[in-house]
Amino acid sequence: MFYLFCLQYSVIVSNYKLLLISDENVNSFLKLSEELDIPHLRTRCEDFLCAQEPSIALLQVAERYGLKNLLKQEIDHAKTRTLEELERDPQCRLLQPSTLARIYREKALAMRDYANELKISENTLQRRTEQLENERDAMVTMFSNVSNIWETPNKRCYKHMTEERYDYTCRDCNERIQREVRRMCSDAKHVRRYFPLNNKLT
Repeated sequence: MFYLFCLQYSVIVSNYKLLLISDENVNSFLKLSEELDIPHLRTRCEDFLCAQEPSIALLQVAERYGLKNLLKQEIDHAKTRTLEELERDPQCRLLQPSTLARIYREKALAMRDYANELKISENTLQRRTEQLENERDAMVTMFSNVSNIWETPNKRCYKHMTEERYDYTCRDCNERIQREVRRMCSDAKHVRRYFPLNNKLT
């Protein structure tokens, strides 16, 4: 009887490309491919299962029939689940110990990679923070220098360098001060990034 069964299916499977694999028959075809050693049929079944929604049930199928591509895909999905979810899932208890060990190992590697990414992000943020702090200090220094420039005698014209107070009515002094402020603002490129030239003070 079994011989006739195998003979009938061998005729069908000889033209396996015409077979329509579905949720209802994929397990039967997998059993048949295993019993009759038909690698091409098993490959088609595996391709069909790989296109389905990942689940622990598919992981069990991959274990049972040695479907390596499906096994890897399902393990990649299982490692994204929390330990609590895996422990609560009754189907996980039916998995082979080697598969569970592989899932936990993949989770550990994923956590290690995530920790490395966080470390890189932390270092990047630290460098950026230091850069911003340096720019802040430079801005404070520049604004302080600008505010004190009127009290600096050598920035005035030669006629008023010895004067105690700045003479705001002197055109030459004002032009020298104006050129000096322009030079200082031109040097402070980081200030221009925060205060674009087209911004209008209100």
